[in-house]
Amino acid sequence: MTQHAHFIPEISNEDFKRFIRTHKQQLQGNMNIHLQLDSLLTNYEQEVIGILANSFFETITGSDQLKTKLAFHQLLSIWIQRHISVLSVKRLHAFYFILEKAFVNLYDEKKDEQLLSGILFLSSTFSKLFQIYASANNRSRDRRDLIPHDFQILITSYLASYPIDELYLLQNQQAVSPIVSSWKRSEVDGNLHFIPDAFQTSLSPGFLDQLPCFPLADGALYIKGSLGFTIQEQSSIANYISQISNLITKYDRQEKAITKKLLTLDRFNTILLDCVGVDDLAYIMKQCEELLHYNRCVFYAYIPWSKEFKGIVGSELSKVQGFKGPLYPNQLFDQIRITKKPMFIKDPALSINKETIELFELSSLIIVPVYYEHEMLGWITLDQIGKEFEVAKDELELLEEIGKRIGHFIQKHEGQVHPLYGIQLTERELNILTLLAEGYDNRQMGENLHLSEHTVRDYVSSLMGKLKARNRTQVVSTGFRLGLLK
Repeated sequence: MTQHAHFIPEISNEDFKRFIRTHKQQLQGNMNIHLQLDSLLTNYEQEVIGILANSFFETITGSDQLKTKLAFHQLLSIWIQRHISVLSVKRLHAFYFILEKAFVNLYDEKKDEQLLSGILFLSSTFSKLFQIYASANNRSRDRRDLIPHDFQILITSYLASYPIDELYLLQNQQAVSPIVSSWKRSEVDGNLHFIPDAFQTSLSPGFLDQLPCFPLADGALYIKGSLGFTIQEQSSIANYISQISNLITKYDRQEKAITKKLLTLDRFNTILLDCVGVDDLAYIMKQCEELLHYNRCVFYAYIPWSKEFKGIVGSELSKVQGFKGPLYPNQLFDQIRITKKPMFIKDPALSINKETIELFELSSLIIVPVYYEHEMLGWITLDQIGKEFEVAKDELELLEEIGKRIGHFIQKHEGQVHPLYGIQLTERELNILTLLAEGYDNRQMGENLHLSEHTVRDYVSSLMGKLKARNRTQVVSTGFRLGLLK
C-alpha cells in the first residue's frame, strides 16, 4: 500500500461527544434517508434501528449529572444493557453501517477533517460495543430464546385447537443448562389460548421423558394433554412441527448469511478508510483477493469520451495494463451497464474471445460493475486463475455492495486530479507515458526512443511533476483517468 504523508488526527471521547451533540440533527436526518433506502431491512427493522439510534445519541450526549460523570466506556455499557433484549449482531452491524454512511454524507457536504477523525473514532467505538454486547450476551444466554418469538407464536396458535393442556419447549438441548420455556392453556375472550407460564422455572428429573416429543430445530417440543392423541392427530402435529423446524433452519441460515455479509463489508470499509487516493487501487484489489478469497482481482477503467476500457491494476500489471480497447459492440458490457449488477460467467468460452481467455488463463469469472450514482467508472473482475468455481446469489449481492463502495471511493478522491484536465504534455512525454503504461522499464524505453536512461528518468520525473504523481504506477493510473492514454 502507498505510504501516506497525511495523517488524520485522533479525537478524544469528549471531542466525539461534543461532535455528536453538535451534528446530531443532521446525522439523524442522513440516517433516516439511508434506512429507507436499505433493501436488506424490513420496515420493522428500520424502526428498531431508528429507536436504537435515537437512544444512542441521547446516551452519549445526555446532559444529566450522572451521565456527565460516567466514563465513555460506562455509557456504552449502559446503552447495551438497556437494549439487550432487542439487540442482535445483525442489528448492531446495520446500525453501524447506517451511522457510518451518515458520517460520510456529512463529510461530503462539509469537507471538515474532524469528520474523518469522527469516522475513525466511530469504528473504534463500535468495536467496543461489539465486545460489550458479546460479553453481556454470553451472560444472559441462558435466559434468551434461540428459537425466534414469531415461530413460537406460530406453534402455540396452531396447537391451541388440539386437546393440549401444557407445552414445553426445550432449546439448545446440547448445552449444560438448556433453555426451557412453557405455556399453559387459558381462556381469553371465550377462546382458548396458550399463554407463557411465567412461574415455571424448573422441571423434575425425567418429567419431559414421559411426554410426546417432536424435534424442533436445535431442540424439542413436548406436549401434555388431559386426553390421549389419535395416530392421525400425532401425525398432523408432527408434520406441522417439521415444517416449522425447516423454516427455522432456513431463517437461521439467512441470518448467518446476512451477518457474514455485514462483517465482510465492515472489514472492507476499514480497508477503504485506510486509503487516501486512486493510487491505492492496487492495494484495494489485493485486499479484495484476501477478503473475498479469490486468486485474482483486477480493476478496469471505463473511458466514456472514447468509449474504451483499460486495465489499471491487478496481478501481472504489464499484462493487465496492456489489455485495452473499444467497448462497442459488446454484449457483456451492455448487460452490466444496464443492470448495474455483477455477472457470473461459468464458461467464458461462450462470451469471451479465445485470445483473452488464453492471455489471462480464464475459467469461471465474475464481473462487478463499479458505479457512482449513474456514472460508470469501470468494473472489477474476480477469478481463480484457471479454476472453475460456483457462486451463490448472496455472494453476488455482497460483490454488488463492494462495487458501489469502490465507486464511491474513486469518485470521492477523483477531485485530487480534476485540476489536471488542462494539462499539456509534449510529444516525447506522451511517448514515455504510453511506454510506461505498456510496462516498459527505463532501459527499454530508451532503446525504443533512442534516448539514454538518464534522459528517460528526467522525462518520468517531469511526468510525475505535471500529473502530481508520487510514483510510476500513479502516473499511469492518472493518465488513464484523464484520458491521456487510450
